[in-house]
Amino acid sequence: MAGESEAQDRRESDALPYATRRTRVVALLVNEQDRRVVDEILGESVALHFCETTTELFRLATDVRAHVVIADSVDIDGKSTAPTLHSLRAALPLLQVVLYIDLSVRAVRSAIEGWAMGVVFRHQEDVGAMLRTALTREPLAGSPGATIAVSAGLVPPEVRSYLTHCAWRATTIRTAGTAADDVGIPYRTLARRLRSAGLPSPKVLLDWCRLLHAAWRVERTRENRETVAKSSGFSSGDVLARRLRLYTGLSWTMLRERVGFDKLLTMFEAMLRAPSDAGPDLPETRAEQERTGP
Repeated sequence: MAGESEAQDRRESDALPYATRRTRVVALLVNEQDRRVVDEILGESVALHFCETTTELFRLATDVRAHVVIADSVDIDGKSTAPTLHSLRAALPLLQVVLYIDLSVRAVRSAIEGWAMGVVFRHQEDVGAMLRTALTREPLAGSPGATIAVSAGLVPPEVRSYLTHCAWRATTIRTAGTAADDVGIPYRTLARRLRSAGLPSPKVLLDWCRLLHAAWRVERTRENRETVAKSSGFSSGDVLARRLRLYTGLSWTMLRERVGFDKLLTMFEAMLRAPSDAGPDLPETRAEQERTGP
């Protein structure tokens, strides 16, 4: 019973509006003055935790299930925080990421690469108002497109545009053939290039991106399978479940309760990293090969 009570407390805490005492904020700020500023502005209103390295940032943010992360563009070792922020957004879809940065090219680039939802520029007269506004903003529904699109770097350049397009637009693309047309690659050429690289067919890659969008959505909304399926580009909940089982061996319940978006993305990237000479031995791939020929 104690475990159930703790789980209920966590669900209630996660549902609370931002900028309350139970809002969990993790701040990676190397400069002591920056820490003092943030502590003075937020310390009395939120549960505030400080750290100095990206390793500490990831561990602490996931351990406390942070609502908000405030981070500089680099940690105390000079390591960019963007990759860690990117990973945290995948692991904690509701996370609000706020960059606390200078007006430098490198720092601004980190705001883009880390997919920050808010940016605060240090040494500004209104830094307090800027920070409070960033924290009280509702979490954005957003899209996992940017996160999935990073995976396109794992495939050969000649098919990268197709995977990037599917990453962003999987929920609205009607067919794999339509997606190939959108990026200006003849479908048969695309299928041949993917097969030569030992990668799944265009349709399988599109379905994978749809599954990732579905995993992202169910973590954010807890909608039922049918609603998630329609919002993710599948014709029905049954089709979503069949594709999920076919490509991953997972059931819908396993995806929802145990796997989630970040682990499904890890599975997807592992598949892209380890292509086989003949391509994945999946029914969809075999059908694709029979249709397009060698």
